[in-house]
Amino acid sequence: MSSFDGLFGGLALAFALINLVRRDWASTVIVLALQYLALFLLIFSFAETSFALIRILVGWMSTLVIYLTLASSGMLKKLEWPPRFSASQGMRLMMGLLVIAVIWALAPNLGREVFPFTPQMVLVTSLGLMVLGILQVGMREEPIYVTVALLTFFSGLGLLYGSIERSTVLEGLFAALDLSLALTGAYLIVKVSDVEDEGEP
Repeated sequence: MSSFDGLFGGLALAFALINLVRRDWASTVIVLALQYLALFLLIFSFAETSFALIRILVGWMSTLVIYLTLASSGMLKKLEWPPRFSASQGMRLMMGLLVIAVIWALAPNLGREVFPFTPQMVLVTSLGLMVLGILQVGMREEPIYVTVALLTFFSGLGLLYGSIERSTVLEGLFAALDLSLALTGAYLIVKVSDVEDEGEP
């Protein structure tokens, strides 16, 4: 593991936390792409190049599917600056930070007893992504946010599994799952957009 593991893992968690807190479709897509980049750099530090490249290529393809769907449906808006911060966003931020703090506190024991071959920062990052993804699924109902949350969850799961055992077959299954989630999310986004258009006078 390199000396930058904490930086890359922390960035991945920070991007997942931003998507948990923010409610802006344009920034959600951008932050998801950055999250996959941070994961690529983290995976690159302990795994072979091919494994890391597959992860980022599949992640960016999934992100591109969501972006093109939003753009073609006219749902992308200019980013607001400065961004507004509401009380509900503050609550989601505190919940996300609490989750990360608890995982960080439990990681040493989990590493010794359950995942002895997984580096601690990889364990913290993978578990953090999974729990933040689950939180986002429970807090949001729009298709884009649910899709991004599920992609975040499976990114964490794939990172954890890849730190234990690297299997070409299972990596292919993870890639197919990510792309299937992105395509399903794109379909639901278009469907919701069509329903809203039909409801307009």
